[in-house]
Amino acid sequence: MDRTVGIKGKQQFFSELERDWAAIDRGENAPEPIHRIYFESAEVLSRVLTRQRHNLLKTLHANGPLTARARSSV
Repeated sequence: MDRTVGIKGKQQFFSELERDWAAIDRGENAPEPIHRIYFESAEVLSRVLTRQRHNLLKTLHANGPLTARARSSV
């Protein structure tokens, strides 16, 4: 499963949400779930995704899916 981290403003986020709701109201299938997280700006992203957190995410990604209860030697 792919994950996306990106930057998206509130207006773009809500425009896409309204588009999807309108499609559902017309009876169309809901869009497939996309696992993503967006930040409003590069500044906010850099405050949240520190180098240490980035390294942790890379390690988790390299070792495959884990649960919160999984024991690992990672």
